[in-house]
Amino acid sequence: MTNRPSRTMGCALITGILILLTACGTTGYRSPISKFQDASSVVIASTRIYLTELNKVERDKYINEQVSRKAQIQLIQIEAVQVFSRDGLKARLDALDQLSTYGDLLAKLANNDAPERITVQAQGLGDALKNLSDTVNGLTGSENQNFKTAVDPVATLIGEVLNLIVQQKIKDALDKAIQAGDAPINRLLNVIRSDITVAYERKRNALSEMRVILVDEYNREAQKGDRSDPEKLRVFAERIRTHENHWELFASANPGEALDAMAAAHTALVNYAKSPKKTIDVASLVDAMETFAARAQRIGKAIQELRNR
Repeated sequence: MTNRPSRTMGCALITGILILLTACGTTGYRSPISKFQDASSVVIASTRIYLTELNKVERDKYINEQVSRKAQIQLIQIEAVQVFSRDGLKARLDALDQLSTYGDLLAKLANNDAPERITVQAQGLGDALKNLSDTVNGLTGSENQNFKTAVDPVATLIGEVLNLIVQQKIKDALDKAIQAGDAPINRLLNVIRSDITVAYERKRNALSEMRVILVDEYNREAQKGDRSDPEKLRVFAERIRTHENHWELFASANPGEALDAMAAAHTALVNYAKSPKKTIDVASLVDAMETFAARAQRIGKAIQELRNR
Protein backbone atom coordinates (compact mmCIF):
# COMPACT_ATOMS: atom_id res chain seq x y z
CA MET A 1 0.00 0.00 0.00
CA THR A 2 1.31 3.40 -0.87
CA ASN A 3 1.11 6.52 1.27
CA ARG A 4 -0.54 8.52 -1.48
CA PRO A 5 -4.10 7.20 -1.14
CA SER A 6 -3.87 7.20 2.67
CA ARG A 7 -3.37 10.96 2.63
CA THR A 8 -6.78 11.58 1.11
CA MET A 9 -10.06 11.69 2.94
CA GLY A 10 -8.69 13.23 6.13
CA CYS A 11 -6.85 16.00 4.33
CA ALA A 12 -9.50 16.34 1.69
CA LEU A 13 -12.49 16.61 3.97
CA ILE A 14 -10.79 18.83 6.51
CA THR A 15 -7.52 20.54 5.71
CA GLY A 16 -8.18 21.06 2.01
CA ILE A 17 -11.51 22.80 2.58
CA LEU A 18 -10.18 24.72 5.53
CA ILE A 19 -7.17 25.97 3.57
CA LEU A 20 -9.47 27.39 0.95
CA LEU A 21 -11.68 28.99 3.56
CA THR A 22 -8.71 30.57 5.25
CA ALA A 23 -7.25 31.82 2.01
CA CYS A 24 -10.19 33.91 0.95
CA GLY A 25 -13.84 33.45 1.89
CA THR A 26 -15.22 34.57 -1.47
CA THR A 27 -18.12 32.96 -3.28
CA GLY A 28 -15.73 31.75 -5.98
CA TYR A 29 -14.63 28.91 -3.68
CA ARG A 30 -18.11 27.60 -2.97
CA SER A 31 -18.62 25.60 -6.15
CA PRO A 32 -15.30 23.67 -5.98
CA ILE A 33 -15.80 22.97 -2.27
CA SER A 34 -19.37 21.79 -2.86
CA LYS A 35 -18.29 19.50 -5.71
CA PHE A 36 -15.43 18.13 -3.66
CA GLN A 37 -17.72 17.44 -0.71
CA ASP A 38 -20.26 15.65 -2.92
CA ALA A 39 -17.57 13.45 -4.46
CA SER A 40 -16.09 12.68 -1.04
CA SER A 41 -19.53 11.57 0.13
CA VAL A 42 -19.68 9.07 -2.74
CA VAL A 43 -16.28 7.65 -1.78
CA ILE A 44 -17.30 7.35 1.87
CA ALA A 45 -20.52 5.57 0.87
CA SER A 46 -18.48 3.14 -1.26
CA THR A 47 -16.13 2.55 1.65
CA ARG A 48 -19.09 1.64 3.85
CA ILE A 49 -20.20 -0.98 1.33
CA TYR A 50 -16.78 -2.63 1.23
CA LEU A 51 -16.41 -2.70 5.00
CA THR A 52 -19.82 -4.35 5.30
CA GLU A 53 -18.98 -6.82 2.51
CA LEU A 54 -15.84 -8.03 4.30
CA ASN A 55 -17.81 -10.06 6.85
CA LYS A 56 -20.35 -11.17 4.22
CA VAL A 57 -17.64 -12.60 1.98
CA GLU A 58 -16.24 -14.70 4.82
CA ARG A 59 -19.71 -15.92 5.82
CA ASP A 60 -20.62 -16.88 2.26
CA LYS A 61 -17.30 -18.67 1.75
CA TYR A 62 -17.81 -20.79 4.87
CA ILE A 63 -21.40 -21.67 3.93
CA ASN A 64 -20.45 -22.59 0.35
CA GLU A 65 -17.62 -24.80 1.59
CA GLN A 66 -19.94 -26.62 3.98
CA VAL A 67 -22.46 -27.18 1.19
CA SER A 68 -19.80 -28.60 -1.14
CA ARG A 69 -18.57 -30.93 1.61
CA LYS A 70 -22.15 -31.88 2.58
CA ALA A 71 -21.21 -30.87 6.13
CA GLN A 72 -23.23 -29.23 8.89
CA ILE A 73 -23.35 -25.45 9.21
CA GLN A 74 -22.63 -24.14 12.71
CA LEU A 75 -23.67 -20.67 13.85
CA ILE A 76 -20.62 -20.47 16.10
CA GLN A 77 -18.40 -21.07 13.07
CA ILE A 78 -20.21 -18.39 11.08
CA GLU A 79 -19.32 -15.96 13.86
CA ALA A 80 -15.74 -17.24 14.03
CA VAL A 81 -14.91 -16.73 10.34
CA GLN A 82 -16.03 -13.10 10.29
CA VAL A 83 -13.25 -10.53 10.39
CA PHE A 84 -14.99 -7.97 12.60
CA SER A 85 -17.28 -8.35 15.56
CA ARG A 86 -20.61 -6.56 15.34
CA ASP A 87 -19.26 -3.75 17.53
CA GLY A 88 -16.00 -3.56 15.55
CA LEU A 89 -17.82 -3.15 12.25
CA LYS A 90 -20.27 -0.63 13.69
CA ALA A 91 -17.40 1.44 15.11
CA ARG A 92 -15.74 1.68 11.68
CA LEU A 93 -18.98 2.65 9.99
CA ASP A 94 -19.62 5.25 12.70
CA ALA A 95 -16.13 6.67 12.16
CA LEU A 96 -16.91 7.16 8.46
CA ASP A 97 -20.22 8.80 9.36
CA GLN A 98 -18.51 11.29 11.65
CA LEU A 99 -15.86 12.16 9.05
CA SER A 100 -18.62 12.79 6.55
CA THR A 101 -20.57 14.91 9.04
CA TYR A 102 -17.47 16.93 9.87
CA GLY A 103 -16.84 17.58 6.19
CA ASP A 104 -20.47 18.67 5.81
CA LEU A 105 -20.06 21.06 8.73
CA LEU A 106 -17.04 22.68 7.09
CA ALA A 107 -18.92 22.99 3.81
CA LYS A 108 -21.64 24.86 5.71
CA LEU A 109 -18.99 27.24 7.00
CA ALA A 110 -17.90 27.86 3.42
CA ASN A 111 -21.45 28.75 2.49
CA ASN A 112 -21.95 31.00 5.51
CA ASP A 113 -24.91 29.08 6.95
CA ALA A 114 -26.60 30.39 10.10
CA PRO A 115 -24.12 30.35 13.03
CA GLU A 116 -26.76 28.89 15.32
CA ARG A 117 -27.27 25.86 13.11
CA ILE A 118 -23.53 25.38 12.72
CA THR A 119 -23.13 25.42 16.50
CA VAL A 120 -25.89 22.85 16.99
CA GLN A 121 -24.33 20.55 14.40
CA ALA A 122 -20.91 20.99 15.99
CA GLN A 123 -22.26 20.01 19.39
CA GLY A 124 -24.01 16.95 17.95
CA LEU A 125 -20.85 15.84 16.21
CA GLY A 126 -18.86 16.26 19.40
CA ASP A 127 -21.28 14.00 21.29
CA ALA A 128 -21.17 11.38 18.51
CA LEU A 129 -17.38 11.33 18.54
CA LYS A 130 -17.30 10.89 22.30
CA ASN A 131 -19.65 7.92 22.01
CA LEU A 132 -17.48 6.47 19.23
CA SER A 133 -14.36 6.81 21.35
CA ASP A 134 -16.08 5.02 24.25
CA THR A 135 -17.19 2.18 21.95
CA VAL A 136 -13.73 1.76 20.40
CA ASN A 137 -12.02 1.63 23.78
CA GLY A 138 -14.17 -1.40 24.60
CA LEU A 139 -13.14 -3.40 21.52
CA THR A 140 -10.89 -6.44 21.84
CA GLY A 141 -8.92 -8.50 19.34
CA SER A 142 -5.78 -7.83 17.32
CA GLU A 143 -7.76 -6.74 14.25
CA ASN A 144 -8.99 -3.72 16.23
CA GLN A 145 -5.69 -2.60 17.77
CA ASN A 146 -4.59 -0.18 15.05
CA PHE A 147 -8.11 1.18 14.77
CA LYS A 148 -8.31 1.79 18.52
CA THR A 149 -5.04 3.73 18.63
CA ALA A 150 -6.12 5.83 15.63
CA VAL A 151 -9.53 6.94 16.92
CA ASP A 152 -8.71 8.69 20.19
CA PRO A 153 -6.33 11.30 18.70
CA VAL A 154 -8.97 12.21 16.11
CA ALA A 155 -11.69 12.50 18.74
CA THR A 156 -9.44 14.72 20.84
CA LEU A 157 -8.50 16.95 17.91
CA ILE A 158 -12.04 17.37 16.61
CA GLY A 159 -13.28 18.03 20.14
CA GLU A 160 -10.87 20.95 20.38
CA VAL A 161 -11.86 22.26 16.95
CA LEU A 162 -15.57 21.98 17.68
CA ASN A 163 -15.12 23.73 21.00
CA LEU A 164 -13.66 26.70 19.16
CA ILE A 165 -16.60 26.67 16.73
CA VAL A 166 -19.07 26.68 19.62
CA GLN A 167 -17.23 29.71 21.01
CA GLN A 168 -17.59 31.39 17.59
CA LYS A 169 -13.81 31.41 17.19
CA ILE A 170 -14.04 30.23 13.61
CA LYS A 171 -10.61 31.44 12.48
CA ASP A 172 -8.97 29.73 15.46
CA ALA A 173 -10.87 26.53 14.64
CA LEU A 174 -9.66 26.60 11.06
CA ASP A 175 -6.07 27.19 12.13
CA LYS A 176 -6.28 24.34 14.64
CA ALA A 177 -7.61 21.87 12.08
CA ILE A 178 -5.02 22.84 9.47
CA GLN A 179 -2.05 22.74 11.83
CA ALA A 180 -2.94 19.65 13.86
CA GLY A 181 -5.38 17.66 11.76
CA ASP A 182 -3.18 16.13 9.10
CA ALA A 183 -1.44 13.28 10.97
CA PRO A 184 -4.20 11.91 13.27
CA ILE A 185 -6.96 12.01 10.67
CA ASN A 186 -4.82 10.49 7.94
CA ARG A 187 -3.75 7.76 10.32
CA LEU A 188 -7.38 6.83 10.96
CA LEU A 189 -8.17 6.84 7.25
CA ASN A 190 -5.07 4.75 6.54
CA VAL A 191 -6.30 2.10 8.98
CA ILE A 192 -9.76 2.10 7.41
CA ARG A 193 -8.27 1.91 3.93
CA SER A 194 -6.31 -1.17 5.00
CA ASP A 195 -9.61 -2.80 5.89
CA ILE A 196 -11.02 -1.85 2.49
CA THR A 197 -8.04 -3.35 0.67
CA VAL A 198 -8.52 -6.63 2.51
CA ALA A 199 -12.24 -6.58 1.72
CA TYR A 200 -11.68 -5.95 -1.99
CA GLU A 201 -9.07 -8.69 -2.34
CA ARG A 202 -11.14 -11.25 -0.47
CA LYS A 203 -14.18 -10.47 -2.55
CA ARG A 204 -12.11 -10.72 -5.73
CA ASN A 205 -10.81 -14.13 -4.65
CA ALA A 206 -14.31 -15.33 -3.78
CA LEU A 207 -15.65 -14.25 -7.18
CA SER A 208 -12.70 -15.90 -8.91
CA GLU A 209 -13.31 -19.17 -7.07
CA MET A 210 -16.98 -19.06 -8.02
CA ARG A 211 -16.07 -18.70 -11.70
CA VAL A 212 -14.19 -22.01 -11.48
CA ILE A 213 -17.02 -23.72 -9.59
CA LEU A 214 -19.65 -22.68 -12.13
CA VAL A 215 -17.57 -23.72 -15.14
CA ASP A 216 -16.73 -27.08 -13.52
CA GLU A 217 -20.40 -27.62 -12.80
CA TYR A 218 -21.30 -27.07 -16.46
CA ASN A 219 -18.43 -29.21 -17.76
CA ARG A 220 -19.30 -32.17 -15.54
CA GLU A 221 -22.75 -32.28 -17.07
CA ALA A 222 -21.46 -31.64 -20.60
CA GLN A 223 -19.00 -34.57 -20.28
CA LYS A 224 -21.94 -36.95 -20.12
CA GLY A 225 -22.35 -36.44 -23.86
CA ASP A 226 -25.68 -37.79 -25.14
CA ARG A 227 -26.72 -38.50 -21.53
CA SER A 228 -26.36 -34.84 -20.48
CA ASP A 229 -29.49 -32.97 -19.48
CA PRO A 230 -30.11 -30.04 -21.91
CA GLU A 231 -32.10 -28.13 -19.30
CA LYS A 232 -29.31 -28.42 -16.74
CA LEU A 233 -26.79 -27.25 -19.33
CA ARG A 234 -28.96 -24.24 -20.10
CA VAL A 235 -29.29 -23.35 -16.41
CA PHE A 236 -25.56 -23.83 -15.76
CA ALA A 237 -24.67 -21.71 -18.80
CA GLU A 238 -26.97 -18.94 -17.64
CA ARG A 239 -25.32 -18.97 -14.22
CA ILE A 240 -21.91 -18.63 -15.89
CA ARG A 241 -23.15 -15.77 -18.07
CA THR A 242 -24.60 -13.90 -15.08
CA HIS A 243 -21.48 -14.38 -12.99
CA GLU A 244 -19.15 -13.30 -15.81
CA ASN A 245 -21.11 -10.06 -16.11
CA HIS A 246 -20.71 -9.61 -12.37
CA TRP A 247 -16.97 -10.34 -12.60
CA GLU A 248 -16.53 -7.81 -15.40
CA LEU A 249 -18.34 -5.09 -13.45
CA PHE A 250 -16.29 -5.84 -10.34
CA ALA A 251 -13.08 -4.87 -12.17
CA SER A 252 -14.42 -1.32 -12.58
CA ALA A 253 -15.53 -1.03 -8.95
CA ASN A 254 -12.17 -0.84 -7.22
CA PRO A 255 -12.36 1.79 -4.43
CA GLY A 256 -8.59 2.25 -4.72
CA GLU A 257 -9.15 4.25 -7.91
CA ALA A 258 -11.53 6.57 -6.07
CA LEU A 259 -8.93 7.09 -3.36
CA ASP A 260 -6.29 7.87 -5.97
CA ALA A 261 -8.60 10.49 -7.46
CA MET A 262 -9.20 11.95 -4.02
CA ALA A 263 -5.44 12.11 -3.42
CA ALA A 264 -5.02 14.06 -6.66
CA ALA A 265 -7.82 16.41 -5.66
CA HIS A 266 -6.22 16.96 -2.28
CA THR A 267 -2.90 17.78 -3.93
CA ALA A 268 -4.70 20.34 -6.08
CA LEU A 269 -6.19 21.97 -2.98
CA VAL A 270 -2.81 22.18 -1.26
CA ASN A 271 -1.13 23.50 -4.41
CA TYR A 272 -3.78 26.16 -4.75
CA ALA A 273 -3.32 27.26 -1.14
CA LYS A 274 0.42 27.74 -1.83
CA SER A 275 -0.09 29.44 -5.20
CA PRO A 276 -0.38 33.17 -6.04
CA LYS A 277 -4.08 32.41 -6.71
CA LYS A 278 -4.01 33.68 -10.25
CA THR A 279 -6.59 32.73 -12.88
CA ILE A 280 -4.54 29.73 -13.99
CA ASP A 281 -4.40 28.47 -10.40
CA VAL A 282 -8.17 28.72 -10.04
CA ALA A 283 -8.65 26.92 -13.38
CA SER A 284 -6.35 24.10 -12.26
CA LEU A 285 -8.30 23.71 -9.02
CA VAL A 286 -11.66 23.57 -10.79
CA ASP A 287 -10.35 21.02 -13.29
CA ALA A 288 -9.07 18.79 -10.49
CA MET A 289 -12.43 18.90 -8.72
CA GLU A 290 -14.26 18.01 -11.96
CA THR A 291 -11.95 15.05 -12.56
CA PHE A 292 -12.36 13.81 -9.00
CA ALA A 293 -16.15 14.13 -9.12
CA ALA A 294 -16.40 12.23 -12.42
CA ARG A 295 -14.24 9.32 -11.23
CA ALA A 296 -15.95 9.11 -7.84
CA GLN A 297 -19.38 8.98 -9.49
CA ARG A 298 -18.32 6.31 -11.99
CA ILE A 299 -16.80 4.03 -9.37
CA GLY A 300 -19.61 4.68 -6.90
CA LYS A 301 -22.19 3.71 -9.52
CA ALA A 302 -20.35 0.46 -10.32
CA ILE A 303 -20.13 -0.46 -6.63
CA GLN A 304 -23.82 0.22 -6.13
CA GLU A 305 -24.72 -1.93 -9.15
CA LEU A 306 -22.66 -4.78 -7.74
CA ARG A 307 -24.49 -4.51 -4.44
CA ASN A 308 -27.90 -4.60 -6.11
CA ARG A 309 -27.18 -7.79 -8.08
